[in-house]
Amino acid sequence: MLFIALCKIYLLCYCYIFRYIYYVIASVLLNVLLNVLLSVACQRWTQQPNTNYWNGSVQTAASVQLCQAVCQATAACNGFDWVPTEPVGRQCWLSGPWSTTQGNAQGVTHYIFNRNCP
Repeated sequence: MLFIALCKIYLLCYCYIFRYIYYVIASVLLNVLLNVLLSVACQRWTQQPNTNYWNGSVQTAASVQLCQAVCQATAACNGFDWVPTEPVGRQCWLSGPWSTTQGNAQGVTHYIFNRNCP
């Protein structure tokens, strides 16, 4: 009788431990899957060709990649205009809350920065 009671307790404990391990593994896999899906669906930079935002803050970045880095390092930056026809040192114009008016500008590309992407 004691043996049967001990077996039942052992099986009950085993089931609870197995169920806990199952839930932990399932939650980790779900978390990884959600992160992968979010990173695929989310774009950090979105291009708007032939668009600029007024009152930009000029930066000396000499490439689009450097301009992106400056924007990321600037807390209020939500995008930038890249003006390839301007001289080096005047091609990168950061935008933020201070630059609210959107305009059309042939040859200028506005990059929108999404800080919520992983």
